[in-house]
Amino acid sequence: MDTEDQVDAIVIPKRGLRQGIRSGAARPDDQDADGLSLELLYPGYFGMFSLPNVDLLVACQKNYNDWVFDYASDANGRLEGLAAIPLQDPDAGLTELRRVIDKGFGGVCIPCTSPAEKPYFEACYDPIWALAQEAGMPVSMHVGCNAHVPSRLRPPTPDPLAAYAGSAAAIQRTLVELLCRGVADRFPNLKIVVAEFNAGWLAHWLARLDQGVARENRFGRGLFMELRPLEIWHRQFYATTEDDRAAILTREILGVDNLMWGADYPHSDSTWPCSREVLSELMAEVPAAEVQKITHDNVAAHYGL
Repeated sequence: MDTEDQVDAIVIPKRGLRQGIRSGAARPDDQDADGLSLELLYPGYFGMFSLPNVDLLVACQKNYNDWVFDYASDANGRLEGLAAIPLQDPDAGLTELRRVIDKGFGGVCIPCTSPAEKPYFEACYDPIWALAQEAGMPVSMHVGCNAHVPSRLRPPTPDPLAAYAGSAAAIQRTLVELLCRGVADRFPNLKIVVAEFNAGWLAHWLARLDQGVARENRFGRGLFMELRPLEIWHRQFYATTEDDRAAILTREILGVDNLMWGADYPHSDSTWPCSREVLSELMAEVPAAEVQKITHDNVAAHYGL
């Protein structure tokens, strides 16, 4: 059966959710339709990262972690859930990180923006970074999973198109906190994933960040950095891509070993059930060995699959 026949055979209901969304046991059917062998699951309920009530946030994330673990366990080894870690309360975050490591999770997801007035380079987070590094636990930051921002600190509401196109701005400040303000230097084996922000913007942004660091070093402003941000990126940072041709064209800068492809099923901008067609266009003229790394080998090595 060719790809076109496979796509035609998929029945998509007009109303409600596909069974593969509701049931981990049924998810492999949708994976087979798209040619996927295994998926890592990011939290779909972004709002649980931005709840202003921290006690409620901690409880919601703990409950979510138990649910996604069971959901993934029903898929016969073809799903791996990523646990949500509530860094708004660093003590509770450390406790939950220990719990999900013991439970058998292979990766975690933290807010893609640090809590207001508590940037990620502060010492209160160091026990969390240390434990994740020791456990070999990759730490992901997914688009939309922002920490709560008090109303007094919120910018004016932008045009929705401007907000969508400029979504990477949310992670850029966070990357500076992690890359340039001591976290990566203190925890050089900590693996950090920039998830679903795509990556075509990163090559230029990292070059610009390199220039900024050189200026700070020259004039004695900020923490002196021995390594360039791009060197630190290559050592311990990763990005996921979907239908992002710009990321593929700049892969020599970002590092072929630092890119991982994803289908983003079941969101509305997912490439499902046409991922193979999308990849054939996305990876046009890319050597087969590099395609294998970006679509399979890197994630397998990164998460020990």
